[in-house]
Amino acid sequence: MGDLPSIQQLECFIIYGRVQNFMRAAKEANITQSAFSAQMKNLESALGVTLIQRSKRGSHLTEAGKVFLARITDWMDGLHDRLRPAVGQCRAAR
Repeated sequence: MGDLPSIQQLECFIIYGRVQNFMRAAKEANITQSAFSAQMKNLESALGVTLIQRSKRGSHLTEAGKVFLARITDWMDGLHDRLRPAVGQCRAAR
C-alpha cells in the first residue's frame, strides 16, 4: 500500500464511478483525459488494488472498485455534511 489518496483522486474516482467513461469523467472534472487517467492510476497505486478494468473496448469498475465507490461516496457525503457547519461558522466569525 502506497501513500494515502488525495481528495482530488477520490473526487475523480466518484465522477468516474458515476459516468464510467474516462473522456466524460475528465471533462466533468475539468482536466485532460491523460491527467484524469494518471489520477486513477495513482489512486490504484496508493490503494494497491485495481479499481477500474481497462481494455481497448472501454473500461468498467472491478468488484473492488464497486465496493470502494460505495464506501468512498458515503465518506465524501459525510465530509461535506461536516464541512457545511464549519464553513458557516467561519463566515459568521469574519
